[in-house]
Amino acid sequence: MSGHGGQPFPLSKLAFMYVKKVAQPIASRIARKAEKDNWFKTYICLPPANLYHFYEAKIKFKVMNIGRTRISKVPKLNEKAAIELGSNLCAEFIIMSVASILALHEVRKYKAREIEVEERLNKETKDLSVFWIPEKMLQPIFLYSLLLVLCIKKNVNLYICLTCYTQNEQHYL
Repeated sequence: MSGHGGQPFPLSKLAFMYVKKVAQPIASRIARKAEKDNWFKTYICLPPANLYHFYEAKIKFKVMNIGRTRISKVPKLNEKAAIELGSNLCAEFIIMSVASILALHEVRKYKAREIEVEERLNKETKDLSVFWIPEKMLQPIFLYSLLLVLCIKKNVNLYICLTCYTQNEQHYL
């Protein structure tokens, strides 16, 4: 725990509070839809609420040691509380899904940019690659003709190529 108020991750708590606050209008619309539409209430809103309530109660009973015997039946939520819980869960799921999709999109864009930069660098290094000339091909006639071809291909002045090569006396171009 941190020394500032006992909260281990205050920013995460703030983020979840923000999600809950943003999800409230969506949750109220889902609750209104569930009250009007029986199919939506039965198959979309109530199952996540009942599942959440079941596991929440099991965990609470186990942690608080209520009833040392195994609990066989968790008390059911009334319909109004289940609709409210289910609509909150659905709204938070929608908000988190949209945020996750946006984050995934940004990661993919970043990776595509990185790949593009690396491909560009590979192309540039390939264009600037060093030519190696075997020893037996270092005869003056062959060497000057090779320099001439390379200089013409790279649009470089032949005089500059020959001067650089003869001053450095290297076997690489």
